[in-house]
Amino acid sequence: MLRTTFIAASVLACAGIAPVRADPLTERCAVMVQSEAGIRTDFVAGFAVIGATPPLQLPAGYDQAAAIMCDRSVLIISDDDYRVITDLAVPLYISSAGRTIVLEISNGQFRARTVRGELTETEIAAVQAALNRAQSMIQGESP
Repeated sequence: MLRTTFIAASVLACAGIAPVRADPLTERCAVMVQSEAGIRTDFVAGFAVIGATPPLQLPAGYDQAAAIMCDRSVLIISDDDYRVITDLAVPLYISSAGRTIVLEISNGQFRARTVRGELTETEIAAVQAALNRAQSMIQGESP
């Protein structure tokens, strides 16, 4: 299931499945920049997605990015993550314990796909619920 695509499903939102969170959730985020040698990943002290004041902005010294990457203590999609896509117009890579997913938008729909490792059934359900909430937020609906 290395390249599974998770499409938001209204069934899970109706079931009220919430994301799994560990306390405290920590993250370390980076700006992924296109360079002559390829993609360069620059971790920036103090740069975070979770809890950031909207609209999200790139850290000082960065005027563009190919993507944002956050290494987290738990592999979750937070309610703030969709802002990377809507505010910065780049995908968000989330990694934890050797596993990575990417949050992106395709044809107006949020989606997440694994790029490394596998998710448990509980994590898949949490990702689906997070995608549903994000889609509702950008459409101006209550999650």
